[in-house]
Parts: sequence; structure tokens; C-alpha cells
Amino acid sequence: MMSQLNDGVRGEGDLSFHDGGEFEVCIRPPDESLVLPWLAVLSSARVPYTVESDERGWAAWVPVPDVARAEAELREYRLANRDWPPPNVPLALSGGDADAATLASLGVAFGLVLFHRYTGSYSASAELFSVGSAEASRIVAGEWWRTLTALTLHSDAGHVLANSLCCVAFGRSVCRQLGTGVGWGLIGVTGAVANGLTALSVPAGRTAIGASTATFGALGILAGLQLVRNVQHHGLARRSWGRVWLPLGAAAGLLALLGTSARSDLFGHLWGIVVGGGVGLVLGAVAACCGVGIGGALVQLSAGVGCVVLFVGAWWAALSG
Repeated sequence: MMSQLNDGVRGEGDLSFHDGGEFEVCIRPPDESLVLPWLAVLSSARVPYTVESDERGWAAWVPVPDVARAEAELREYRLANRDWPPPNVPLALSGGDADAATLASLGVAFGLVLFHRYTGSYSASAELFSVGSAEASRIVAGEWWRTLTALTLHSDAGHVLANSLCCVAFGRSVCRQLGTGVGWGLIGVTGAVANGLTALSVPAGRTAIGASTATFGALGILAGLQLVRNVQHHGLARRSWGRVWLPLGAAAGLLALLGTSARSDLFGHLWGIVVGGGVGLVLGAVAACCGVGIGGALVQLSAGVGCVVLFVGAWWAALSG
């Protein structure tokens, strides 16, 4: 006979005479994906079996005296794993519209390019670069606006083009999860905080410009959100790091592409990942544990307008200070 465990019911089949002159029973999983787990269960219970395949797939042949024990072990396994894996419950985030996320990210990228056409290439003597670059000593001395204004300045066309493309790619991904206003608001604030921490970590004379600190922050946010989502789904198992490596791998690739030369703001990039990762972890943890979302259209609009006001205010402080 053949035993097929399907919700605890044994199916009918043929009796097989197997090696050694002992009658054996064929136990066939209802699904091919269960073959290896079932064999692992039989092995851990020390139930003797042999494995064969035919036109219907793989099956285990168990001696008749051990069939009852085998079925009991497999039935217990199926009951214990009935609700595994748990459903992948999405985080209680707003989930921004794809078109809005794309348009907002393209708008930010276009704004950076347009502003660069106005400022021109980097010149230490130019007023906007003089008052707006992230000069470490001046930031530490209290010129907070430089942490924001530096994100809008770029050294040349290649610099602004590369950062604009990253804004579209990574900014859109963040906005798809957090909404356009909150997404870009957090990316901007993350970049500013990372610039501030960089000023505390580098020599006093260090100066940096560019939006790359914020784009690395966006990658950190994505990694943090994905890690919380994976822990929510898998617990603290090794599998929780799955897909987290995608944004981290992108960050590593960007670091390799940008290099670690004197012109590259390595500390700013690393701080961007760290700060962004912290933001993503906190947001994801609050959403997962408390079911608290980002909010509706009013919150998104307020965050977006607030971000614009913050950057305009920073430039006003820079030019009037």
C-alpha cells in the first residue's frame, strides 16, 4: 500500500516487496517541496527508509513495523509547521504612489542640475561656494546651514549628473515606501545630519560639497526598512539579512565607483549610510510594533513643504550671515 499524509489521511496504494524480503510501505509527500523536509524528519526520528523515484516523483519506503511511527512523526511535523512561514505582513507605512515618487525624484534631480547651471563649477572664491560648502571647522563653530547648503552644490557637470541619477534611482525607492514628502524630507535631513557628524570626524580644514551624502542616506534608509521587514517575517534568523544586502551592496558599489581619493567625501558617505540605516530601523520598528503609519496626504504635503523651507532657510542664513 501507499501512505500519503494529507491532513492526516492515509491513501490507498500497492504493497511492495522490497530488498531483504521485508514488506515496506511507500510514503509519498503531497508536494515535491516536502520531500527533503520529510526525509529530514524521518532521519531525525531514526526511522529507517530508502528513497526511490518514479513517474510520480520521489517517495520514501519505510518497513511496515516503522510505518506508524513514521506517520506520527510526519503528522506532528505538519501540525507544527502548518502556519509557517508566517504571512509577510507589510509595514504600516504610507506606500507612496509610483508616479508621484518618480516625478518628485525627477524634480529633485532637475533642481540640482538647474542650480548647478546657476552656481557654475566649484571655485573656492565664489560666494555661494564660500558660504555654502560643508567646511568642517565652520560647521563645528555653529554654521549649521552648511550641512544643508552643501548638499545642493557640485564641483562640475559630471558630479551633479551622477548625483542626480542616484537621486532618481534611490530617492524613488524611498518615496515608494514612505511617500514623496516624507521620503525626500527624511533624505534631506539624513544628509544634513551626516554632514554634521562628518564635520566632527574629520580635520578642521576639510571641505565637502555634493548630494551624495544624502543619496547614501537613502540607501541606508532602504536597508534599515528591509531589515525590519525581514525580522518581522523570519525572526532573528540568518535569513533576516536577505535583501538587506541589495541597498548595502549598491552603497558598496558606489563607494568603489567614487573611490577613496582626497576629493571623495568618504566619511560623509559612511555617515550617510549609518544615519540613514538608523532612520530606517526606527521607522520600521515603530511601524511593525505599534502599527503606526507615516500619515496621509496632509502629512506628506507638510513634510515636503517643510523640507523645501528648510533648504531655503539654510541658504537665507548662509547669504545673510
